[in-house]
Amino acid sequence: MTLPSVEGVLVMYAVNVGVLWTATRFLAPAESKPSVLRCLGTAVLMTFFGNASHKLLNPLIGYWDILVKFVAFIIATMAVLKLAWWRSSLVALIFYIGIVAQNVLLFGEAKQ
Repeated sequence: MTLPSVEGVLVMYAVNVGVLWTATRFLAPAESKPSVLRCLGTAVLMTFFGNASHKLLNPLIGYWDILVKFVAFIIATMAVLKLAWWRSSLVALIFYIGIVAQNVLLFGEAKQ
């Protein structure tokens, strides 16, 4: 798999932030609507945790690293966006589905 260009990375982050912002707007309580900058920080943090999980844990535990990655996504969402556990779980699930769909549409494969 070839690395995407800088423009491709920026487009992917724009889509990721849009997915996070939309999901949190629907799922967050009325008194705490996260900003776009918080969603950007969450997307960067989730990308870091996801890549670190894949690089470090995949050789050790195989594809079970996807579960560890999902838990890390939930923790990052809870920490940055200040959402409850079940809301963070739904936002992380929506984000992960968006990442998989993005990889399939852009690269033609479901490689994480």
